[in-house]
Amino acid sequence: MNIITIKWDQRVSDCGSMFSDLENLKEVDLSNFDGTEITTMNFMFWDCINLESVNFTKLETPSLIDIGGLFYGCNSLLSADLSCLDTSSVINMGSMFFDCTSLTTVNLSNLNTSKVTAMPYLFSSCISLASVDLSNLDTSSVTQMDYMFQECLSLTSIDLSKFKTDSLELVPGLFSIVRT
Repeated sequence: MNIITIKWDQRVSDCGSMFSDLENLKEVDLSNFDGTEITTMNFMFWDCINLESVNFTKLETPSLIDIGGLFYGCNSLLSADLSCLDTSSVINMGSMFFDCTSLTTVNLSNLNTSKVTAMPYLFSSCISLASVDLSNLDTSSVTQMDYMFQECLSLTSIDLSKFKTDSLELVPGLFSIVRT
């Protein structure tokens, strides 16, 4: 087993594409990482096709504004628990789980999404996702939800009754679920 240990002695603000294309990466533990100055985690794990889990426990992210494409193309990711992240300043969540074809469970229960304006392609091509609880998401500022559930072939139920959509511009293909 290959183990990669990364140690920083300084704070990091931009984690965009930090681990992208690391095909052998299976687990990441960020519990001791100093995230107090992180502003962007966009595409942080892009195309980590064998990534199975990420531990965000204790990661403080009060400055975080962009988590778009965070797990884009993580085909082996079975579940994701983001409930401990401070997302009170986040404005972009677009494509966060795009093409996570093995994803079955997502915990977004404690996310503060009051400032989020972009959620397009959020779960697009998550073909194994059967259900997702979005009841705690504040969508009052969201202007983009394009193709949010496109190709979610296993999605059997979803409750959007608490979604506030007054700010939405256009929502082409919100569900675009194609069953053959």
